[in-house]
Amino acid sequence: MSAPDLLRAPRVALYGGTFDPVHAGHLFVARTALAGARLDGVVFVPAARSPHKAGVEQAPDADRLAMVRLAIAGDARLDAWAYELERGGVSYTLDTVQRLIELRGADAEPPHLLIGSDQLAGLERWHRVDELVAAVQPLVVRRASRAEVDAAFERLANALAPATFARVHAGLLDADAIHPASATELRAALARGATTHDDWLPAAVRRYATEHGLYARDGVAPDDGSRDGGAQDDGSRDDAARDDRPR
Repeated sequence: MSAPDLLRAPRVALYGGTFDPVHAGHLFVARTALAGARLDGVVFVPAARSPHKAGVEQAPDADRLAMVRLAIAGDARLDAWAYELERGGVSYTLDTVQRLIELRGADAEPPHLLIGSDQLAGLERWHRVDELVAAVQPLVVRRASRAEVDAAFERLANALAPATFARVHAGLLDADAIHPASATELRAALARGATTHDDWLPAAVRRYATEHGLYARDGVAPDDGSRDGGAQDDGSRDDAARDDRPR
């Protein structure tokens, strides 16, 4: 399993999720973290299967990875790691973080873990969450209003161990802008050939999804590369939902 060189940069963040499909909201989260935390890079880690999405159909692994690579092409600060796809099975963030720490060496700075604020719901159910949060430097990017994010943290304060909560809360980046893109709504829009919110999906990703018929349903396929649209998370805002990782 080859690992991108960016994983060995001093200040790197992992950004895991289903990325089904990857969209402008995911790129916004990554670039907000790059600027707000002065990172050297962000590495996208598509999940093979989310424990919180059992039985939910998703685009094939190879296609989700291909779309991520298309979305980040041309930005040397962004890369993709196929570790979880190549390993297969249920994707747990802790396993991936432990593998990354092995690659980086014991003397390296702990990696950052990028979390969209929509992933805070259910964070306490992530696999061995206390151990995970202790091993990384969490970075939380807002995907909703300040009031909504504050409410999510208020709930988490009673659900996580104090030290774990404090570490996650300390990673909240103070960025005013948010991005509304939704993978759930994009999939629905692609299925019906809708043309709204074209800016939510990188053009290369839209073309790939259309050409491969990834989100066609009931015989309804998007008409051409110019169509995509709808408006994010299964309920979650970016559908990066996963396990442990509701992302």
